[in-house]
Amino acid sequence: MRSTVSRPGGDALADAPRPGRPASVTREDREALAAPLDESGRRGRTWTAAALCDWLAAERGGRASAAWLTELLHWDGFRWKRTRDTLRHKADPVLQQAARARLEDLRPYGWTRTRA
Repeated sequence: MRSTVSRPGGDALADAPRPGRPASVTREDREALAAPLDESGRRGRTWTAAALCDWLAAERGGRASAAWLTELLHWDGFRWKRTRDTLRHKADPVLQQAARARLEDLRPYGWTRTRA
């Protein structure tokens, strides 16, 4: 559907006002959200949708549910994935090597490792 209808004289008809409640999260609010998200991405900080809603309410006065804010951010091109819990950074490589050596001694003769 066209946003305007042209007349032969050059005058155009404007669209009628849209029904419904005005948006609770404006375009300016979404642009303001982009700055801390981009900065956090560079620093490796993660946000939850609920934390973003709290930030939006505190900083900009906007109110939105976590599900709706997630959808708005998705429309704006933000992508994310679930973070993974890992303890690899706490592992001691010396102790791991010693445990591997003990396991090698316990393996039956002729057994070979099938996967890494």
